Order: sequence, then structure tokens, then C-alpha cells
Amino acid sequence: LVAFFTVNSALHPIMSLVNRHIDSGDNTVVLSNDYNPNNDDGMFSGGRVDYFMYPPVMLRHNLRGRHVDWYSNATLDQTLDALKDPQYKNIVFIGHGSRTSYDAANGVLAVKNLNHLAEEIPIRDGDFAQHTCGGWREGTSLREFLYPTSDSGDVGFDRDVNVYENYALAWIGVIGS
Repeated sequence: LVAFFTVNSALHPIMSLVNRHIDSGDNTVVLSNDYNPNNDDGMFSGGRVDYFMYPPVMLRHNLRGRHVDWYSNATLDQTLDALKDPQYKNIVFIGHGSRTSYDAANGVLAVKNLNHLAEEIPIRDGDFAQHTCGGWREGTSLREFLYPTSDSGDVGFDRDVNVYENYALAWIGVIGS
């Protein structure tokens, strides 16, 4: 256990340094948050979520030559700005949400609320990952809305998932696809 925390802690500054030197034009935005409107028990504070998810997510994208911009406790405005920005081919959501939504720091961003912005949000062909613990919801998923012509590199769910599964999927993503 001590070795795990030591390695995980050591990876943070190493990955940050590596990321600063990547300028391939293939960019990823990570929107990380612990917002939960129903129950904020403090267990998954933004710092803890970022501490565990930063190494595998950064490794996945940096090993593929992608620069990563990471937004901790991303607000609705930051999330919308990132979704509208064509420089981000790859999008990663971390925190709370459902198949059709993402919980930003100050509210919920749902596909049904994005439809009126469809012309402002570019169609992407990169990787999409949704490491959220939310459950299944009927309707168009975030992936289907943001990547209507592609499904490469997907990390998502079609059932309720927990934080441990999301963490394992993040590490599997380092070596997969």
C-alpha cells in the first residue's frame, strides 16, 4: 500500500513535466469534479479524485502524444468553453454524472441542455472517456452528442459503476486501445 501511494505521488510531477513538453496539436481536456447535488459526504473531494485519476489519465494521453489541459473542480462555464473549443479532440469527464450528464462544480450539464448549442460545439473524432459513477439514463449520451460519427477510445458505461471500477478502467485505458 505504501509503495502504491509512493508511485502514485511520484507520477504527478513527472507526468506534469512530460505534459508541458508535448505540443502535437492533438489536445485533451479533462474536466474533473466531485460535485454531487444529492449527497456531498466529502469522501470524494476534488483533491482525492484528482490524486488517483491524474496518473492513469495523463499517462494514457501523454503516451499517445497528446497534451492535456486538466480542470479540477470544473465549472459549467469552463466545461462549456472546453466543449466549444475545437483544439480539444479528446474529452475526459471525471466525477459525478450519468450517461447523459456531467455534474460540474456549480450545476449539472445535460445533453438536453446542450442541444441548443449544437452549432457551437464541433464534431470530434478523438477519444472520449466518462469516468463518472452515475447511472443509466435514457436518451442521447454525452458520447453520442459530442462524437456522433466515432466511438474510438470510448470509456463509458451502460449501467451503474463505482469509483473503483472507474479507477481500474482508467489504468486499463493506459495499455488499451
